[in-house]
Amino acid sequence: MEFGQRLRRVLGPFAREAETRATAARTGNTAAPGTTGGQLAAGLARPRHAGLFEALHRLDAGLSREALSELTDWIREEYQNEYGDFPVGWVAVCGLGPPYVDHRLDLTMAILQHYTPADVVPEPYARARMMIRTGAYPLVEVYASGALVPVPPDGVVYTRGM
Repeated sequence: MEFGQRLRRVLGPFAREAETRATAARTGNTAAPGTTGGQLAAGLARPRHAGLFEALHRLDAGLSREALSELTDWIREEYQNEYGDFPVGWVAVCGLGPPYVDHRLDLTMAILQHYTPADVVPEPYARARMMIRTGAYPLVEVYASGALVPVPPDGVVYTRGM
């Protein structure tokens, strides 16, 4: 703390986020500014490629069980080989159109639920949804550590401190 600065207590809906950031600063556990939660694998700093975006968007199409299995295996291998970690889930812009705006995927790559703007989304996916709703990110990865990694359309993930 610099001379003349006072510590302020944050109240209200942003209290938990402020506490998480303060703890991260004290412990040196920093992640990308858009992320929350624990350590991220170093490989997650690598840009996401167009093939991965395409594969994740294809999950919106009504695929056969075999095609879904093949696509799921490919996505899992890509994450493991390219980025060193596999998200526990994703929130992505939904390709079905109105009334749906986004959807949540899980480890099995199944779309768990499509959401309309008024629907309530469970945590930590609700925080990821807020990133999607800004329009800046078509995809947000959710990791077991609690980290959220927003992925912009160009696939270049901002990774300060990783």
